Amino acid sequence: GICFEQELHTTGKTLYSFRIIPDRGTWIEVQFDQNDLLYVYLDRRRRRRKFLITTFLRALGYSTDLDILKLFYKPEKVSVEKLLNEIDTRDGLVLVEDVIDAVKGLVLARSFEPVTKTALRAFEQSGISEILVVDSTLDDGSIIRCLKKDTIPNEEEALREIYKRLRPGDPATLSNSK
Repeated sequence: GICFEQELHTTGKTLYSFRIIPDRGTWIEVQFDQNDLLYVYLDRRRRRRKFLITTFLRALGYSTDLDILKLFYKPEKVSVEKLLNEIDTRDGLVLVEDVIDAVKGLVLARSFEPVTKTALRAFEQSGISEILVVDSTLDDGSIIRCLKKDTIPNEEEALREIYKRLRPGDPATLSNSK
């Protein structure tokens, strides 16, 4: 079965969660924390078995940030020039990947940061004509916040990380993790 819950945190904020309860096996609980990050708990007997939802999604085969974003948003390539003219009406756009000046090798803007007029002008001056963005106004941005905080780069590392949390004494090889 599945059970949806809400509870009041000591700060007064309402935290939402749900549990997937199988007939046999490990319970999966997904819960927001007070910073609006979405965490997964496997077999909640011990607190250390918690990790970001994006790590869990990577372990399920959605290896890249773009793969995860495509589950919840529609990434679109937009013209920097066109966006400069529309930026006042298109609030909530977030970069999908780092924007790098190819000539100077400088990072002009980091992934998952909001698109601003200042950043767009810097892109235009560096000769960048298109950027990949998502509209974060479709929801509360919790997946974007989790991706921003997540340090796990791919599926293999996600599997190892989850295995280390579930079985801290065993070596976290890829074959064991799978």
